[in-house]
Parts: sequence; C-alpha cells; structure tokens
Amino acid sequence: SSCKLAVVGAGWGGSYMAWRLAVDDATLLGPSDVCVFEAGNRVGGRIFSVRNLPGLGDLALDAGGYRFKETDVLAAQLVSDALKLPTACYDYNCSGGCEGGNCYIIEDAYGNNA
Repeated sequence: SSCKLAVVGAGWGGSYMAWRLAVDDATLLGPSDVCVFEAGNRVGGRIFSVRNLPGLGDLALDAGGYRFKETDVLAAQLVSDALKLPTACYDYNCSGGCEGGNCYIIEDAYGNNA
C-alpha cells in the first residue's frame, strides 16, 4: 500500500489534521490515502491522562498539555500576543529548566493555573 499524504506525529494536531482530510472531507483523500506515523508507543502527544493511581480510585490525572515553551512560536504568539493571556513561568525562577528552555503556563486572574 502507499500513502498520498503522510502525517508525522500522532499528537492532537496530527491526528486532527489526518481525520479532517481523510474522513471529514473525503473529497480530496480517502481514509486509506492518509498514513499517520508516530515515533512513540501511543497517540496523543503531550495530552496524557494517568489512571489507576494507588489510593485514588477512579481519579484521572491530566499530566500534559498545560504548558508551552517560549520556542513554540505558534503557541507563544497566540497566548501572549493575540489573546494577551496572563502567563507565568512553569519552572522555578524561570531558570531554563523546562525542556532546555523556559516553559510558561496560563494563569487566571488570581494567579492560579488556568
């Protein structure tokens, strides 16, 4: 089999794009024309929920997708420039200890993680 379109990465962006092109708008490509390649052992990228934690019953802990790096230009410009949302450094003192740079979180009006 062959691919007419290869999507590299099965995070939310790659998965969504593949679905929209292959299923939602099948006028250009059919489902068998789109191949999604993921290097990891699961889909979802940074979106990840941890389940079955000892002593926490059926609680699910969302453990990703709540921060962005300053080098993630699209996310940083959207949050800071276009939406003008308040942000704070994710790591202590903005010391660059988050994935080799500074990571930021969106804050609410009270300084809590939004």
